[in-house]
Amino acid sequence: MAFLLLGGNVAMADSWSIDFVGMAPSEKKDLAVSISETVVTIGKTTLGTCSYSGGEIDSKFVLQTGSSWLIRNTLKTGEKGLYQYNSGGRAFGLQSCNAGQLITITANGDPNVTTNATLKSSGNGTYVYTVTADGDVMFTPARYLYFYTITVEDPAANAVNYTVKYVDENNNEIKTASIYSEAPGTEITLSDNDKQNIVYNGKNYIYVSDDSNGKTVAADGSTVVTVKFRAAATYSYTVNEVCNDVIKNTITGSGDESSTVKVPYHQYILDEGTLYEKTATNKEYNYSFVLGNNGQVETLNYSATTISNVVYFNEAEAIEGATANNGGNANIRCSNSYGAYFDSETKVTTLPAGKYTITMQVWGNTGTTFTIKAGEETVLTGDTKGYITSYTSDEFTLTQETAITIPAAGSSGKVIDWVYIVKTGDAAVPVDVTIGSTGYATLYYGDRALEVPEGVKAFTYTMTGNTLKENTTYEAGDVIPAGEAVVLNGTAGNYTFNLGTATAEKDAQNVLKGSDVEATFNEAGHKYYMLSTNAAGEVGFYWYNDDGSAITSAAHKAYLDVTAASAKAGYAIDGNEDPTAITAATAEQNTTNVVYDLQGRRVMNPTKGLYIVNGKKVIK
Repeated sequence: MAFLLLGGNVAMADSWSIDFVGMAPSEKKDLAVSISETVVTIGKTTLGTCSYSGGEIDSKFVLQTGSSWLIRNTLKTGEKGLYQYNSGGRAFGLQSCNAGQLITITANGDPNVTTNATLKSSGNGTYVYTVTADGDVMFTPARYLYFYTITVEDPAANAVNYTVKYVDENNNEIKTASIYSEAPGTEITLSDNDKQNIVYNGKNYIYVSDDSNGKTVAADGSTVVTVKFRAAATYSYTVNEVCNDVIKNTITGSGDESSTVKVPYHQYILDEGTLYEKTATNKEYNYSFVLGNNGQVETLNYSATTISNVVYFNEAEAIEGATANNGGNANIRCSNSYGAYFDSETKVTTLPAGKYTITMQVWGNTGTTFTIKAGEETVLTGDTKGYITSYTSDEFTLTQETAITIPAAGSSGKVIDWVYIVKTGDAAVPVDVTIGSTGYATLYYGDRALEVPEGVKAFTYTMTGNTLKENTTYEAGDVIPAGEAVVLNGTAGNYTFNLGTATAEKDAQNVLKGSDVEATFNEAGHKYYMLSTNAAGEVGFYWYNDDGSAITSAAHKAYLDVTAASAKAGYAIDGNEDPTAITAATAEQNTTNVVYDLQGRRVMNPTKGLYIVNGKKVIK
């Protein structure tokens, strides 16, 4: 057996060892490991001898060519040893081992033997393997592990072999037999590894029994221990994704009894405008559990994030027209184990007018840029960087219903993971107005300037000697300032007032008022008027109530407020060159069955007498 001197390695006959901790520098630093050209191929993996700045590493120890390793003494954790530091190949091999030799590896994770050896025992970071045949042994560990020591020992001089066979209930071998070495007469004790589940022909087998009890190692090497397994039953399972004790998604499936099931899950769930999240598990969006009973139910609980007012969320692979993909580790890095790329421009959703931000998450090696557009405008771009990356747009404003699209981009392993959209506020939008048969209407918007369309004029009014007079006229193409109440004049029909871009000041003498919401006005000492027609069919501002008291004005309409001391029952308007020529009786206020006296005043409860109803004299 070989013993190791600190900082080096010793080889004796067929036994040898390496101390990677002893190779680490005394200061906190990394020493790169160089790997030679191929000296051996194990399976389909090519490996070479290796060295570092402190010297050669034992030639029986080989590393996969093209992989990345360090001799490390790290400040952060205090770890020392051989360290694998990237996501590429990471196999290592031990050359020219002999059947029956014991390989002991100390590490902070499973070395994962893949050829020509079986695990004999493990615990407390020590893994002991038995070489099953003369030749090379290879390991393929997980990334980011530290290896401290490796020792290859010949069995004791008087040791003899014994065999452990693995069979199903019909005595068919389902795994290559293991060869162990012990001194003759040693009582045989099977390791946990001998009883671990076996996968054979795609089926899981579970330990049932063995005949090791009372057996000892025969001097002639004839001892055989048989371990019996049974085919696992098939169990169903359900995984529930739960927000606030409510199941939002259900994942069902089946697997072999006692097998480990890995189920992908969603990073986010949208519920009533709030995103709920379950974070990654060891950087993966996969949930693993052992299938212990039929109908097993597992629960994944999600927690509310601070991300609210979410109007859209979707996994990219669920967007109609996207190409779902889980290549290039997207199957573990992406939510739900999938992302998507886009062969052509694809619509994500359609948003109404408003203010928004968009967030997307991307995955893949560098070299791909994804874009999201609102109509023809690009609002977000994001590059793949070799790790999961999210991007959020600046706030953008939509003044009309607009399609959100993703142009063609991406490929296998270069994908968008998900997209969500937050509404950050309302936006000013164009206004549709109907001018009735009188040719008149009113308009008021306190939050936006509006451009007068073709075929319409807009007027403000001033009070001159108790007479209502036009003051400012806005022609087609002019901009009505925000907060300006106006009367519109045009041929009956529907008109669109686009948002104005020019800066205009309000008419300081305008006596018309308005509100962005339906509101009631009833201030003492004031009289209130709405646009309507009088008994003669003249369009103007007239009392809604027969005494000019409170009115309820509709949202975005104008009204007239006059001090009671100077008020009269109504004011005809002269925005038209010949207002008396407008004979239709309907303006903004429906006048059907409205009763006036002969002086043109509205009468709410007429008694006996002569009145005007809908322009005609009527005797009550």
